[in-house]
Amino acid sequence: MIILFIFMIFPSFASSQVLERIVTAEETPTNYTINGEVTGTTTAIVRELLRLLDREVEIELFPWARSMRIAQKEPNVIIFTAGKTSERVNYGFHFLGPVSTRKHVLYKKKNSPIEINNIDDLMLSNWVIGGLREDWRVIYFKSIGLPVQEFNTHEIALGHAIRDHVDLWISSDLEAPMVARSIEANINDFEIAYVFKKAPSYIMFSRDFSPKLLQEWRRAFSAMNETDFFAKTAMEWSAHLNINLDHHRDRGFFIKD
Repeated sequence: MIILFIFMIFPSFASSQVLERIVTAEETPTNYTINGEVTGTTTAIVRELLRLLDREVEIELFPWARSMRIAQKEPNVIIFTAGKTSERVNYGFHFLGPVSTRKHVLYKKKNSPIEINNIDDLMLSNWVIGGLREDWRVIYFKSIGLPVQEFNTHEIALGHAIRDHVDLWISSDLEAPMVARSIEANINDFEIAYVFKKAPSYIMFSRDFSPKLLQEWRRAFSAMNETDFFAKTAMEWSAHLNINLDHHRDRGFFIKD
């Protein structure tokens, strides 16, 4: 009765105790682990936002499919790094960013005779594609009727491409070199067979996310864009990843051509 009385007298207290839950998956270089610590370019953004918002929220790491299920079923969930697809928009997810822009590609082995000039070449083939389970790119290729084998991590998918269990591997110009490095593979053994999309990625919020909290995150992100955080972070991660990384507020982090 005492607790009920408190909530009746101070109804705003109950609503103010809504906590965010933050989930992600292994995907270098935007979100991945080093010595058990979640790091990456998007992770750096999320941690800076938490600092600005004076929040202490653990970043939980799961396979991507599980992180997506959590974001679909629970309120006040933040998931990154995510593509902004029409299916996700229609579902009701909210998006903050962009935080990165990548060339999304199909990789093949350098000795492979596969040639792809357009989507029709894929449709008329029997090539098997490998990719991350519940990744939007996997969902796209499955939706147009192409044979796709799904794996729990990018590293496992690449391993199957190395062993010729799949003909093509779904990745991007930003993540592929890091994925290869993480399993001590040589990305130079592969080449781009087909660039099927150049698209930005975002920090994504569950559809039942608190409007008040969402507004706070948006304000903090806007404030970050007026500082030197992104320029400094691009320089730091360029050195760390040995790539030429840049940032623009309309693209997020991207590899300079």
